[in-house]
Amino acid sequence: MRTWQKWTLIVLTLFLIPIMYFENQYFMREQFKQSQKNMQQSTLSDFNDQASGQYAAFKIYATAKPHGKIYYFVPQNQNGANIDLQKQEVALGNQLYAKAHKESPDIDHITLYVSYTAKNLQDNTYAFKPTAEAYGFVKSRFKTRYQRLFSQTGTEAIYDMQHNTTSVSFKDLQKDSTTIPMIRQLAIDQQLQAHDYTPNNLHNWKHLISREMIKQPISNLQPMV
Repeated sequence: MRTWQKWTLIVLTLFLIPIMYFENQYFMREQFKQSQKNMQQSTLSDFNDQASGQYAAFKIYATAKPHGKIYYFVPQNQNGANIDLQKQEVALGNQLYAKAHKESPDIDHITLYVSYTAKNLQDNTYAFKPTAEAYGFVKSRFKTRYQRLFSQTGTEAIYDMQHNTTSVSFKDLQKDSTTIPMIRQLAIDQQLQAHDYTPNNLHNWKHLISREMIKQPISNLQPMV
């Protein structure tokens, strides 16, 4: 090989090395972005399946935030209208987003999934409780994981999903005498979740929840100790 050919090869090599480097960096970034998108889509799909298993009639709404995004899973009644649980979901989502951004400032993209749990109490009557989970990309030494950062739950509310979009009270439900046992058990269950009761406390609660107490919102019921 002649001298000029050698120098030409050297120059070309020196010219191509940075091009190949930047191309490699570009493809690595694109691959990482696609990997992040796949992890987010997988998590969104999991929440979609969870919501469908709780109560299948719902809509998904997305809201962009300066440092992330919030997905809302909003249950709908039998007429296809959103129930007002959506208001509580939005408030819960904003509260958890602020907490996640404040306590995890190193995570530049936070995704919230605001969903619900549902219990079929009787016929078209359901008890819904909003739930919120914040996710972010957490870097470790060898990989980046999309994982849950924080979670929070809201207040349970009862809905007649046949017609209503607003929650109903115990007073509304007691108009149908067949709902009385269901209401009484629901009140007991909620108090058991909120307090560590002894068998004697539970016995007192069963006597406490009478027709007069049923007229009150469940949040007004105070434990008997």
